Amino acid sequence: MPAAEHYHIPGAWDPTRSVLGRALARFDSDRLRAETTFYVLAVAAVTGYVVFTFLGWAWINWDGPPTEAEAFRYWILQSAGTSAVLLLAWFGRRRGVNVFVTEQKLRIVARGAPEITIDYSDIEYCERIPGIQYQQHYRLYAETRSFPGRMPERLVLVQTSRFPVILGLRSAEQELFLQQVLSQREARRRETHRVA
Repeated sequence: MPAAEHYHIPGAWDPTRSVLGRALARFDSDRLRAETTFYVLAVAAVTGYVVFTFLGWAWINWDGPPTEAEAFRYWILQSAGTSAVLLLAWFGRRRGVNVFVTEQKLRIVARGAPEITIDYSDIEYCERIPGIQYQQHYRLYAETRSFPGRMPERLVLVQTSRFPVILGLRSAEQELFLQQVLSQREARRRETHRVA
């Protein structure tokens, strides 16, 4: 096996990583509460924007049809408002993640986040889990280190003695990744028993 095998989890669209979502995540240390607050505020902002759009059009039409200049200003403001809502609350992207299976440790590197290194002796087990199990269980667990990417049908769970790690590797790479990690774990255990 080469010195380090590299896997890449591609980034994906995620509105909770928008400007509003990132601001709420910085404000609130609880990831799930920040996500819930984001969805409540985003829905309230869209609903309020739609209501104000209709009220604005009704106000412009109060005394009869608007002049061409008034209608033009209204549509410019409406377009600017739509753009602002989309930019602040809708356009977000989860960053791509690189996973390295080295001879010493499993390394998970995501831009803008601290690197996670896992010693093979800390790994209790590795397996593939359905995406629904991740959504209903592991995603809700505060200690989970989650890198789902574009959410394939099945995800890889690396359960350590401290926390679970979820990796959204491509389906074709999952089995090879599991074999490499488990073989490295067994090699570390044999070395530990040999020394002891």
